[in-house]
Amino acid sequence: MKLRWVWLILFAAIACQHSENRYLDRIVAPDEVVSTWTATPFGIESLKYAGHTKHLDTSEHSLVIRSDGTCRFQTFVRPSDTKGVDEGFVDAQCSWTLGDIDHQALEIQLQSQPTDTLGPYFYFDEENGNLVLWQLAGDPDAWKYMEFIKSHRG
Repeated sequence: MKLRWVWLILFAAIACQHSENRYLDRIVAPDEVVSTWTATPFGIESLKYAGHTKHLDTSEHSLVIRSDGTCRFQTFVRPSDTKGVDEGFVDAQCSWTLGDIDHQALEIQLQSQPTDTLGPYFYFDEENGNLVLWQLAGDPDAWKYMEFIKSHRG
C-alpha cells in the first residue's frame, strides 16, 4: 500500500510541469523597443489554446512603439484573463514606459484606462538574436504566450 502512494506521488510530481523561465537576462534599452511589432504564428496558436475564437490572424495584432513615448495598441489586453467570449481586444492609442513587474517589462497605458490601473504589459525574451515581446496566454504550465516580433514591413 505504501509503495502505491510513493508511485502516485512520484507520478504527480512528474506530471505537474513548471513554467519555463522565459525572462531576458539583460536590460533592454528604450531605443530597442521603438518599432512596429507584429504577432507571431505561435502567438496566434497560443490564443487558440487559451480559448479565443476571434482575432486569430497575425495581421490583426500589432504594437507601434514610438520614440516620443506614445504607441498604438491592437491586441488583447490580457489574453489569459479573457477567454472564449473574446473580450479584451483593444485597438487604441497609448503611452509606454519600461518598468519592472517582477522582471523588466514594457508597460502600456491605454488612453481609455484610468491612470492608477495597471495596463497591459509585455516581458522580453530573445530568440535567434531578435528581441521578442511576450505575455502569458493561458496556464503558465502550458508554455503558451501571445508574442510579438519586430515587423519587417517597410
